[in-house]
Formats: sequence, C-alpha cells, structure tokens
Amino acid sequence: MRVGTEKKLARKLAALLALCMLCATLAACGPDPTAAVEAREAEEAMQQAQEQARMTLRVGVKSTVKSFGFQDVMTGEFSGLEVDIAYLLAQSMGYDSVELMSVHADERARLLETGRLDCVIATFTVTQMREETVDFSTPYYTDYTAVMVRADSGIDGIAALTGKKIAVQRGATAAAAIVEELIRQGAIPAEAYDADNFDPASWTEAVTFVVCADAAAADMALREGDADAFSTDQSILNSYLRAEDRLLPDHLMPQPYGVATAEGSPLTAQIDALMKGWQADGTLEALCAKYGI
Repeated sequence: MRVGTEKKLARKLAALLALCMLCATLAACGPDPTAAVEAREAEEAMQQAQEQARMTLRVGVKSTVKSFGFQDVMTGEFSGLEVDIAYLLAQSMGYDSVELMSVHADERARLLETGRLDCVIATFTVTQMREETVDFSTPYYTDYTAVMVRADSGIDGIAALTGKKIAVQRGATAAAAIVEELIRQGAIPAEAYDADNFDPASWTEAVTFVVCADAAAADMALREGDADAFSTDQSILNSYLRAEDRLLPDHLMPQPYGVATAEGSPLTAQIDALMKGWQADGTLEALCAKYGI
C-alpha cells in the first residue's frame, strides 16, 4: 500500500462531474446518441473513482514524534508505532491503500468531524470530554504527562514550577494535568479551576502557559528561554530530551492513546475489535518493543 494523494482524486472527481453535466446538457438539446454514450461513460468513470476513494483509508498521524509518528524530511516517508497500526488496520479491513496526513493536536477532532479523515492515530488521549465528540478504540498504549526542564534550572519537581512559564501544545492535556497536580499539592485553590472552561492561554494562577502550535514549537520555547519548562506526554518528551535537559520525577495524568473515529462512524466497532484482538495476541506489545517504547 502507498500513501494516497486525495487532492488529485478530488480534482479528478470534479472534472468527471463537470463532464457528466456537460453531456447531460447536450443530450437535452436533442437525440444525440454519441452524447448519451459519453454521459454514461463519464458517470461510470465517476462511480469508479468514488469507489477508489472509499478503498483508501485516510489516517491522521503525528510527524514529529519519534517512535510514534515521524516523517523523514528527506524522503517524506512516515514511520512509528502509530503508522504501523494504520497500515495494519487498512490491511485487516480490506482497504487497498493508506493516505497519511500529518496533524496537530488542536485539529484532530475537527478533521474527523468534517469527514476529512477516517481515523486519527496521533498520540490522541482518551478523555471523557473528548468522548462527547469523537469515538475511541480500546487504548493501544498508555503514557503519562511529564515535564522537561533545563538541567541547570534548579526546578526539581512540580511544586517548583510555581511562578514559572510552561510551554504546552495547543489542544493537548498537559496544562490541565499540571494545574490539577498543583491543586492536589495545595498550591492552587480548587475553586479557581473549572475543568470544562479551562483555557491555558489565559490561566494566571500560580503558573502561566506558553501555548504552542506543536511539540517542536514548545521545545523551541524552552531552548530560547521563552519558557522555563516543556510539558507533554513523556514519550513525546523523549524525542526532544538532550544532554542539557532532564525530566522531572513526577508522573502526572495517565494518557491512554486510542484510535479516534468520527462519532457514530461505522469504522468504530471494527477498529475496536481489531485493537482488542491485537492486545490479546501480543501484536501491540511486539510493535511497542519494535520501537523501544
């Protein structure tokens, strides 16, 4: 299977539809057998192209997270645990090809809701709030929220983050995990936090957040001194950890990753059954071992 190019297919469908309309118009002007044949052929070609589109599994993956979803800038090829899962799903469900699309944390649900993607396998944490808008499979991996700082920062734990700026990804769960841990430790009053309306960009109680487009931007904020720490899932931080950095010992909110599909999607049950089977027969464990996670 090869990565498809949906834009080319969309242009082909549009051209075929225009041809069908033209032929239909010509046929309406008089009994032209040639026009009628061309109209039928164009309609058949369009149906064939639509069928081809349905046989391509469109999957959202990460492109900057080594071992999970990483795209080689030289070759354009994707690799990682989640990429392997995408191809296994396509093969098991009878698809002919896979189209991989790099996604950011804050656009994953929207791309499913609009029908742009069939599923998302992109370090997408299963949460109760997210389950209100998308469906999730049985988790294929469970990570934890962690925090990375410069080794010489003097920050030795979550409590020491008070008064600091923390870089996080837009649409991710790290900021909430930090605030909830500081509430648990008594550094933030519980009444100051409303989980349903929490906005990291405007939060000012005890800590502030530098909200970034993706993990690479959050790492850059730490490197350039715009943030004192960088928080996300530990598996992602491992991709950016350097000799001058260290991870804080605290493991915060568990992050179970599931395959996400649009709410009510006919793929949801199929994918969940496959994930449960691969969990039981050791397939997922073997994939994790392959990438050292």
